[in-house]
Amino acid sequence: MNMKMIAIIQARMSSSRLPGKVLMPLAGKPVLEHVASRIQACKTISEVVVATSTDQTDDVIQSWCESKAVSCYRGSLKDVLDRYYQTAKYYQADAVVRITADCPVIDPTIVDDVVNGYLAGGYEFYGLAGEFPNGLDCTIFAFTALERAWREAMLPSEREHVGPYIEKHPELFKSGGLYKFAGLFHHRWTLDEPRDYEFLQAIFARLYREETPFLATEVLALLEKEPDLININSQIVRDEGFLKSLVEDIKANNSLEALKQSKGVALYQRAKSLIPGGTQLLSKRPEMFAPEVWPSYYSKAKGCRVWDLDGREFIDMSIMAVGACILGYADDEVDDAVINALRKGVNSSLNCPEEVELAEALIELHPWFGMVRYARSGGEAMGLAVRIARAHTRRDIVLFSGYHGWMDWYLAANLADSAGLDGQLMPGLEPNGVPRSLIGTAIPFDANSIDSLREKIKGKEKQIAAIVIEPARGENAPPGYLQALRELAAEIGAVLLFDEITTGFRMCAGGIHRNYGIYPDMAVFAKSMANGYAMSVVMGTEKVMQAAQTTFISSTNWTERLGPAAALATLRKYQRVGAEKHLIETGNRVKQIWQTVSEAEGLEINVTGLPTLAAFAFNNPNATALDTRYTIEMLQRGFLGFRQFKPSLAHQASDIDKYQIAVKEVFGLLAKDPTASLLDTPIHHSGFQRLTKE
Repeated sequence: MNMKMIAIIQARMSSSRLPGKVLMPLAGKPVLEHVASRIQACKTISEVVVATSTDQTDDVIQSWCESKAVSCYRGSLKDVLDRYYQTAKYYQADAVVRITADCPVIDPTIVDDVVNGYLAGGYEFYGLAGEFPNGLDCTIFAFTALERAWREAMLPSEREHVGPYIEKHPELFKSGGLYKFAGLFHHRWTLDEPRDYEFLQAIFARLYREETPFLATEVLALLEKEPDLININSQIVRDEGFLKSLVEDIKANNSLEALKQSKGVALYQRAKSLIPGGTQLLSKRPEMFAPEVWPSYYSKAKGCRVWDLDGREFIDMSIMAVGACILGYADDEVDDAVINALRKGVNSSLNCPEEVELAEALIELHPWFGMVRYARSGGEAMGLAVRIARAHTRRDIVLFSGYHGWMDWYLAANLADSAGLDGQLMPGLEPNGVPRSLIGTAIPFDANSIDSLREKIKGKEKQIAAIVIEPARGENAPPGYLQALRELAAEIGAVLLFDEITTGFRMCAGGIHRNYGIYPDMAVFAKSMANGYAMSVVMGTEKVMQAAQTTFISSTNWTERLGPAAALATLRKYQRVGAEKHLIETGNRVKQIWQTVSEAEGLEINVTGLPTLAAFAFNNPNATALDTRYTIEMLQRGFLGFRQFKPSLAHQASDIDKYQIAVKEVFGLLAKDPTASLLDTPIHHSGFQRLTKE
């Protein structure tokens, strides 16, 4: 029995972004005519049907169909799944090829390839897959699969669109895909906005011919010859309508009341009675984000997604484990290396060989260093590094700029001559418990200011053990600044120590100081060097590092195997894929979204930070309340959203597309209510002052 393969072209006039687009002229013909004639050129299609709505605005589509002898069926405007099902049922289809009327460059040869793949594999759902240009979309549904989806689909996104229910349930439907393209996700050959129309006019002006349809290969050849054409519309979010309907699905499940009643919120209340401060890390306290609403705990994490204790899925567009998971959560390659090491034994009376291999790999990346010592966290590694610097120089005073952890050497800067003034220099970092005898041993100076530093050391030049800085954070170091620091440290005989705990492995493999060509005496790495596994390292010149032999520095857990194994796997993957390119591109795109959307919505913000350490701040007296409401609104849309963003290798363009839609919606709400008067929960707490730009 021959299979009746019906191509259904969905069409309507009431597009919100470009009304009437399906009948707009291209090369003297309506867009819909180009689409229909291209599908009629397919060798595998039994019949072509235009499925439009019963809304009176779509009467003109029916009239056009009648004038061109094209079959037409009219159904629900909003319930597109029902419209498709009823059309397929009326025309007694065995299978349906879904085509949209806004794709005038649809390639009939690719449609035939997809149909043949569907038939050959005995699939129930099959389509063009991978990174193909938007506008070549083609999917096929067995009528039985379409009928089941029609009966069972309930969510708005599953009714407003044809395929989501089937795509979400591979266990119910035999599914497959034709992978024909790679690296073309950013191409837009569809018609959804005025810039798309401009692009398509340019394409048709160059390629259109009456006798046969031009093909996708010809479009690609043209774009290779004239690449500027791609830029006409490449910044538009792909599948924006579908992404908006997904947001509506999430909002239905993530109401403010539901978030307040989550298991994570309840568990945090228990935690506060058992754990001082509730958490082990200040930066993970729910009060830093949205008190009484933030999910607090995760059940699992993978890629750039986090699931809370209630099973809600969030895309993490915030701090990504405070910057620790540079490759994404639960990276398979890193986890496999750790599991392999785990099975060989986490620790023993002998040492693990991975620590030697890691030392060699790190020194190869930073050949100006000669030796390393390991720890398992950033704060303790900084304490270790300062101890070595003091042992090397036989001096006590440390000059610093930036944030460097929780240990006594650093918090001593917040001790004042009067106990009543303690903590004034860096609010939020209380020095209670730090011996008062350490007053004067840690002296801060203004970031990126050599003049400030020289003023601080006047008369103390021979007492300075180390100059400690983050080489960059909220901005690149000014030209000449790091070189001037290098020269000053050499001049006074102090150790120049770069804290790369935050900046390391973000703008390049290893330390960001590699990009500047300025080489310190020591550097400290942690966080992202092992993709979330506990690992840190102090690197330094052999001359400086040998001072570790003159003081006691030792810990059993610094000899375990998992940290070095994870660090080696992270470094290998990072270098192999060139992760920094993706991190920088993703961070820059998010910064651009913040800037362009805020300007479009009339919301005043300041965007700052390196692309891999991006941040924004509301320029408003009610900034803290706006921050809090922004976070809550983003939670309701399925995002861990915060005014900071640390990209990972796992963040994909499609994730950022979804984020852009949510940001546009939330920024629009905040612009209409700049006092955040709709906020009925406590505002978030302030953090500590870093003495550097965020």
